[in-house]
Amino acid sequence: MEKNIAPGNFFPAPEVASAILRLSRSRECASFNREVLKLVIKASFSNRRKSLVNNLCAMKGFSDKKTVRSIVSAHFHDVDIRAERVAVEGFIRLARLIEDLNTR
Repeated sequence: MEKNIAPGNFFPAPEVASAILRLSRSRECASFNREVLKLVIKASFSNRRKSLVNNLCAMKGFSDKKTVRSIVSAHFHDVDIRAERVAVEGFIRLARLIEDLNTR
């Protein structure tokens, strides 16, 4: 649902149009461990110029590069992908996979 709001409804009137958006969570994002997700995101962006594989290998308890390469390759089809090219859903999938690997 989207509703446009005219600039005249504000004081002072802005020079841009405004809108009200309704956002809802997708089912994909419904269940995941937030702590693992935080660790994955922090590790993914820890070294800006490194690939996602190299950054994840530096993450505590997750240093098997062969496993990391296979996960990244399977999910992103690019072993050299950097964190800034990964969508939120991709980080959630990574967090779930890493949590599953650590609980085995």
